[in-house]
Amino acid sequence: MHATDTEAPKLAAYQLKDIANTWYETWEETQGEDATPTTWKEFADVFLEHFLPIEVLEAKALEFERLKHNEMSVNEYYLKLDSLAKYAPEMVRDMRARVRRFVLGHSDDLFADANIAAQNNNMAITKMVAFVQGKEDRLKE
Repeated sequence: MHATDTEAPKLAAYQLKDIANTWYETWEETQGEDATPTTWKEFADVFLEHFLPIEVLEAKALEFERLKHNEMSVNEYYLKLDSLAKYAPEMVRDMRARVRRFVLGHSDDLFADANIAAQNNNMAITKMVAFVQGKEDRLKE
């Protein structure tokens, strides 16, 4: 929507409902009339601190670290890993780290080939998912 860094919090606040809206109105009042406009980062940090306690964040980060392919399909594993990645951004700081983390969650029968493929410097996560899915399909046959 091309909102500026200081317009984004107002736009987000407009979408809040129920308790989140009540929280925002209260929080905005505490800022005072002379406060500088809130940036998106400031808003997001305060919002998450209030609605997503550090204990939950740490538990989700641990879930991300321990996630294994196991009984999920390759695509389900990738989607779960991707949804949890936001809780451990330091572990997936770039595409190479993201691919590496995806590879590490596989069992021995898929890990070896995926690990070799991951050595390709321009390997994107979507290519890796397709590669591992193909390998898994061949193993099932």
